[in-house]
Amino acid sequence: MRLSRSIGFGLFVCGTLACAGDSSDRPPGLDYAEHAPAEFPRKGATLSETLGGVVAPRTTDAIVTPRDVRVMRIDVEPWQQIPSDDVESGRYAPLPNARYAVVASLYCSARVNLQRIYGEKLSWYLLPDGKLAARDHHDFGDSCTMLDEFEPARGNEIADEKHLLEYVQKSFPSSVVHVNELYLKGIAYVRAQRLDDAQAMLDAGDRGFDFTADEKLDTNEGYDHRHTGDRAKMRSLRGQLVRDLERARASQGATASP
Repeated sequence: MRLSRSIGFGLFVCGTLACAGDSSDRPPGLDYAEHAPAEFPRKGATLSETLGGVVAPRTTDAIVTPRDVRVMRIDVEPWQQIPSDDVESGRYAPLPNARYAVVASLYCSARVNLQRIYGEKLSWYLLPDGKLAARDHHDFGDSCTMLDEFEPARGNEIADEKHLLEYVQKSFPSSVVHVNELYLKGIAYVRAQRLDDAQAMLDAGDRGFDFTADEKLDTNEGYDHRHTGDRAKMRSLRGQLVRDLERARASQGATASP
């Protein structure tokens, strides 16, 4: 298991699948899945629908349980924590024009080749006016393989996203992040025209992945040859993020020109 130094928001970057929060090495061939196949989370979901979709119905051998689910109204000071049971039961009805956030810590367990695989991940959701608008939704597939769907905040919601990430850093244990996830988040930030945040994801990913290294780097030098395919995926995603950033900056420059 190889972990790099910690980066912003209390995250640890890893460049191999074996450091995705497992207690044992993953077998060769498992890959990081960047998009969850389920329909949830959908834009515009209500607060109760969002809570109901934090853990998707299981279609794999993985056992996924929420360990800490918090519902908060974030347009008041201090933030108001709302019992999740009250939301799910309908005892609490979201207020018009109020802004909400949901944070959920998920735990995964699965048996693979007579070994027990574990994973843990944090999901968050932003709901201005009680409707889902931005999310970092995680789930687990076969053998606790990570599934991720990220939609960054836009416009006036960006400040809420940054405040929520600060809250997560202070209130939850550090979470391991795969390099692929960072590059994919960067690509999503470019689509949202948040180029500074996209650059931050590129820089963070590069601290966990030496893209200049030879693909056939000897294992004695610290790279496990079993993850060559995943390394190729990291290189491909990094290249896409770099190209997207270059095009977006060129477009901004052209727009700014008289």
